[in-house]
Amino acid sequence: RISVARMLTRVKKLFEGHRELLLKFNTYLPEEFEITPPSEKPLVDIEYARKYLDKVKTRFQDDPDVYQSFVAILIMYRHKEKSSEEIAQMIFSLFEDQYDLVDGFMEFLP
Repeated sequence: RISVARMLTRVKKLFEGHRELLLKFNTYLPEEFEITPPSEKPLVDIEYARKYLDKVKTRFQDDPDVYQSFVAILIMYRHKEKSSEEIAQMIFSLFEDQYDLVDGFMEFLP
């Protein structure tokens, strides 16, 4: 036998990243044991995305290779060719000490 607390911990881990399944699982639990799923990260505002892209383009207007590399990374991310962790590492490497750009990009990752 396992305790209710341990079972709930295992269920949370099992359904991690699947908020809707966790919510449906709650229908089988007594009210006092319902699991509160983590809040979903809100989608990035389209205006924020546009400003961010403009910022990158302006920053590297004299270095088009960096901007083209950035666009290539975006395409890889969109096509799920790389994991979020791999994309983040590529952005860290590309933008090196441009911390505002790195932080800004992290808003797009789950």
